Amino acid sequence: MRGMSFKISRNTPETITTVLLFCSLVISCNRPTAEDEIRAQIDKLYSGASDVYAPEIDSSLFSKDLVGHLHLVRQTTERDRARILDSEHPTDKPLLLEGAVFSSLYDGYSRFSVREVHIRGTKAEAIVEFQYDSEPVEIWTDRVALVREERWLIDNVVFLGEQAQHHDLLEKLRALSALGRETPP
Repeated sequence: MRGMSFKISRNTPETITTVLLFCSLVISCNRPTAEDEIRAQIDKLYSGASDVYAPEIDSSLFSKDLVGHLHLVRQTTERDRARILDSEHPTDKPLLLEGAVFSSLYDGYSRFSVREVHIRGTKAEAIVEFQYDSEPVEIWTDRVALVREERWLIDNVVFLGEQAQHHDLLEKLRALSALGRETPP
């Protein structure tokens, strides 16, 4: 801190306590807040770091419940791929999630920004505004639900855009898993 200095003339308990309090205040001011952590998770989700079909699902980003649903979707896709390979039409496309999985608009978004964060105990929600540069420009908001487990984790995305084909991410994942159960072997 520029221009600020003080001299400790004695090692008295009061002086030591004052220095320790000052140091803890400086350290705690640099610690990220819950809102900072939530914004960082949303940034990670929408900056392209999340891929449903990546070799490993990012358990540092998604809640245990959401990770379970993502695994079911991947299993559904793999079973359908195997079924198709053994069929009369081995080049057919398997059941899979397509498009921008985590937002209302299938085509995705050009940019996003977190507009609001609301925290209630171990649950939080963030309002995220998206823009897709098309003609005309598409602008919409979705609501990201988070839960505090070991850290803040994404638990669901509620699709608020008019273009959404599903109410939320969990419904979208369940729908694909259900299609896989309905598909004959």
